[in-house]
Amino acid sequence: MERLQYFLKTWFSPSYIANIVAILALIVSVRSCRLSQASFDLANDEYKTSRMPVYTGILQDSIKVFKLHSTDPSIKLQMAKVYYPPQIRKDVWDVYPPEYELHMTGILFELQSFIESKVKKKKDHVSFALDWNIPFIIESLYVAKGRSYIDRSLYLLRFEFSIPDGAYEKPDIKFTAISFLEHLKSSEDSHNLLSRLWQSGGITMHQDKFLSD
Repeated sequence: MERLQYFLKTWFSPSYIANIVAILALIVSVRSCRLSQASFDLANDEYKTSRMPVYTGILQDSIKVFKLHSTDPSIKLQMAKVYYPPQIRKDVWDVYPPEYELHMTGILFELQSFIESKVKKKKDHVSFALDWNIPFIIESLYVAKGRSYIDRSLYLLRFEFSIPDGAYEKPDIKFTAISFLEHLKSSEDSHNLLSRLWQSGGITMHQDKFLSD
């Protein structure tokens, strides 16, 4: 009987019940904090994503120029720099307002030389490929929701080509599209990243995809 009385006094005392209630309240509070943090992180990710640009290019093929513009009309490009793999070209190309034009003539000769080194000419044959690409990076200054931001993203420059059998004829390259891949961390060096991608073959020329007539 004494043990029962001790048990009832201990477990059902006001102080013990208060402690149990406090512990339960703490558990509920921790769970609420976790849910609040998860909601905050989700909202923060959506906030950032809504302000990240994805650019496409309107091709003016007669002069081999892409006019860059954002897929989101609320994002306004101010200026940009374009990086190519250093194995193709080491300097950086600027894209300025108001035209925001990316001129392909800057890498045309280098691409022609690279293709010639990979696809040998055959007498009385024309070799061609319908989908080759190289990685490149667009680093842009833009305005979204009234604030300025800087973005660095990885893209693919897509093109097709044909190689006539003439001894002095260069490959005829037709640029077709710019494809977005991913946003990059601001700390990544553009040329080093592109060089690694090129060397690894992860996102580079489809060297095996060419045909002959």
